[in-house]
Amino acid sequence: MVSRGKVRTSKKGRPRMAHSRRLIRRAPMSWEYIACFFDCEGSVRVSTRSRSPHPRLDMSQRNLQVLEEMKAFMGYGNIRPNGPNSNGVMRLHIEGKRNILHFTRHAEPYLRVKRRQVVWARLMAERINAGPRRTSEKTRREREFLASKIKEANSGHRV
Repeated sequence: MVSRGKVRTSKKGRPRMAHSRRLIRRAPMSWEYIACFFDCEGSVRVSTRSRSPHPRLDMSQRNLQVLEEMKAFMGYGNIRPNGPNSNGVMRLHIEGKRNILHFTRHAEPYLRVKRRQVVWARLMAERINAGPRRTSEKTRREREFLASKIKEANSGHRV
């Protein structure tokens, strides 16, 4: 969107916009924006706190307002500092079967860089039991295999 300042000309006669201190109205939040943001600032991790591994999605940013808008748009997620030495960096943390399946279903079509990791996370989330039942040995092995695939895919993105 172009600001509504006066059009001036440069020394070469080309038009240029006068600087305005007014904020330009932003476009509404969308899954396309969230997927692009996740491709750049997101990560797929595997949590091994419980007996069986489970996926976790994170997006980091210093601008808290952006993370809050994404959380409000999606309807889930927790915002936390990125760690003890975060220097103001906050993290939008997505966990849980329903949330991960919802995120992957809506963001996956727009992902380019981290599509493989998100597909593995979706497959892992689909194998999470609903309710207090114990995880079978077969399911635990499948989730460990998928966790190794996520870690393998993540290692290709490190610079």
